[in-house]
Amino acid sequence: TFRWQPLLHRGWAVVIGMWRGGGDHTPEWEDAGRCHGREQELEDAEAVVRAAQDVTGVSPEKTVLYGRSAGGLWVGGLVAKYPDGSLAGNAYMEVPYLDVLRTTTNPRLPLTLIETDEFGLPAQRVADFASILKWSPMELLDTLKEVKVKQIIRTGLNDSEVFAYESAKW
Repeated sequence: TFRWQPLLHRGWAVVIGMWRGGGDHTPEWEDAGRCHGREQELEDAEAVVRAAQDVTGVSPEKTVLYGRSAGGLWVGGLVAKYPDGSLAGNAYMEVPYLDVLRTTTNPRLPLTLIETDEFGLPAQRVADFASILKWSPMELLDTLKEVKVKQIIRTGLNDSEVFAYESAKW
């Protein structure tokens, strides 16, 4: 709570969502948010944000999306989907994984080999490639002209899975 205390004192709320794809429920729940289920994961995340805003009365301007590592996928996805700040005016990402298509099609990178159950094999399967095009934050961001969401992006120089340049590409 210490990390979030300054925001809480200023009328912000902290909400932790658990949606499809996370390992906090059943194996079926986890699988439902993987590969071709990523679009539903973004829908779940958006629904949690909107419900939290309704319950707490916190406006989009005082809403911060937070994600670390693979959590950057849903944060980046929602920033790209709502670049005008109408869902959330702020985003804070730590060592975010954002460029799924280029990473998962490069067999020399560490996440490519260990995350095929999570992201499929887009270099070999057209359906996996097409699915990633629909939800990957970098692919969504490429279609935008202006992003009004304020962002803080921290990277890790010694992260063995999400390299520092991943944040710089965003």
